Amino acid sequence: MGLEKIGIAATMIAALTACGGGGGDSGSTASPTVNAAEGLYSGSTTNADAVGLVVLNTGETWGLVADSSGNAYAVFQAPSSTTSGASYTANQSRFYEFGSGAFASGTITATFNASTFSGTASGDGGSVAFNLAKDSSYNTPAVQSSVTGVWDGSYGDLSGAASLTNINISSSGAISLTNGTCNITGTITPKPNISVYTVSLQYRIVAGCAADANASGIGIISSLGQLIIGLATPDRNQALAAFLTKRP
Repeated sequence: MGLEKIGIAATMIAALTACGGGGGDSGSTASPTVNAAEGLYSGSTTNADAVGLVVLNTGETWGLVADSSGNAYAVFQAPSSTTSGASYTANQSRFYEFGSGAFASGTITATFNASTFSGTASGDGGSVAFNLAKDSSYNTPAVQSSVTGVWDGSYGDLSGAASLTNINISSSGAISLTNGTCNITGTITPKPNISVYTVSLQYRIVAGCAADANASGIGIISSLGQLIIGLATPDRNQALAAFLTKRP
């Protein structure tokens, strides 16, 4: 299948700017900083693609890439990263272009300070430089009530792009939906003290679905109210990005 793209409501720079919560139901457990590059960043590459990047306190890194028209076409993920002074290196980075059929291994290196994150991403025989700005909204705690409701949208993975409808999220963070013949359940809950959610999904053993398939990752509510989710399977051979809008 050829490369596919997902049109989103705004450029990736705007979509990846997190929106802080509006209530008091966020997590309260302290989340100590381990990785000095921790934060939410957005900006662009030298070939005019838009990039959104999240580095968690554990060093786990997630990112999205969109073209200059605001069409998302790839998600990337690294299970960990290391820093030395002002230098950042992602470990075991993988890039997942929607519809490409297979992930590409690569490298992400950068230098960072209190306001910027700039470097180079390399993979599949090519490389591109990027310049990102840090977003202070990362430090605004996510709240459970912000994701409660019914959501619709679309997602992209290595197989291509498709729509999603009737994604139900309860007040406790329980997720339920049906995608084709697959019945899917999961959870979404706020990470402590930051604007990021922990997300996990489990595919039930029914006709047309892989037995015991599961995926985990993160979610962020954008400044436009869109829920953006990145998920990867345990072996990291498949990953997806979902872009969801809550029903009124």
